[in-house]
Amino acid sequence: PEAVPTDYTDWHNYGGITRSVWLVDLPPTWIADWFVRLDGEMVRVDVELAGAQPAGQAIAVALGALRLEGRTDASGRVSLAARRPRRLALWSPEAPVLHDLAISGGGDAIAERVGLRTIATRGREVLFNGAPIYLRGISLHEEPIGPVGTRRMTEADARRLLEEAKALGCNFVRLAHYPHSEATLRVADELGLIVWAEVPVYWEHIRYDSAHTLALARSMQADMIRRDRNRCSIALWSVANETPITDERNAFLRALIADARALDPSRLVTAALNKNVDVGGAEEGTSVFTVTDPLGADLDVLAVNQYEAWYSSRTPAQMDEVSFATPYEKPLMFSEFGADALAGHHGPREELWTEEYQAWLFAETLKMVERTPGCVGLSPWLLKD
Repeated sequence: PEAVPTDYTDWHNYGGITRSVWLVDLPPTWIADWFVRLDGEMVRVDVELAGAQPAGQAIAVALGALRLEGRTDASGRVSLAARRPRRLALWSPEAPVLHDLAISGGGDAIAERVGLRTIATRGREVLFNGAPIYLRGISLHEEPIGPVGTRRMTEADARRLLEEAKALGCNFVRLAHYPHSEATLRVADELGLIVWAEVPVYWEHIRYDSAHTLALARSMQADMIRRDRNRCSIALWSVANETPITDERNAFLRALIADARALDPSRLVTAALNKNVDVGGAEEGTSVFTVTDPLGADLDVLAVNQYEAWYSSRTPAQMDEVSFATPYEKPLMFSEFGADALAGHHGPREELWTEEYQAWLFAETLKMVERTPGCVGLSPWLLKD
């Protein structure tokens, strides 16, 4: 009960070793961490050495044609910066340009491929490389395409999933509800898909009053951010999904938000909020929903999961009654919506579980999304389950 995720979830946690495992032979002094990002027009590179003699070591960085050099301080760290040369092209969904990165120091060396881009907000807009962007997305579970459920994700599995998202016209994927494989993120870099990455602080069953559970969540988030913050595709760190509005939950998630910003100030922080009354949202039958969750004051982007005409008594024909707004002067997106359908099951559009009902609900929901002020994107549920 005090684990993250807790003992009650809505997805299959398959057993066994689900990721590749390496035994790594390191030199006496090695490169323990590195972080490359674009800050305005400045390229910033942080490097940390560990081991026998991390202090006073010469560090050399080559990023495309850019060369940076420095020496580690007493803690084994060095921060380097230079203005981005124009020939170091920016990464975007339309042009996912990656550059060769080489870091050496302390008898160790790193070879990587990284992209450079900026992500920020301005009022109710999200700015990507300084220009407003609309996040046309889909939510993903780590479920390979095929008849057998598994958590064993190969690079080929990840590529098939993400290429399916690209085929839908997506420039964005929400990776729910846990850190996905590193292979998935590297393929997203390559294909030009913007990513929402998340830790499984999920539903009301998390022990928000437990110091042990908070320590687990903070450790899990730190591992995710340190592993993945060099993946240019990631634009949003999500600290939670569909959590109840309580003082204990607010304090818990604010600690995660502060950690995320300290570990990576170059990205936006969000959480999937919920309109449902069981987690502090609107009563059944309400048509006008106002996103007033107090956590909104701490987030960069507001995101709402809503299932009108599926987990409600409303039908798609009544979606024209529904509207969403927020008093926060911040971007708003729909992180989940939709209806289940059995693939290949057809019938009248009023019949639940048919592809026709699902398509009808999507069409009517998209009209609602289009008339929502400050809406910057969507990631309906779900590509494959």
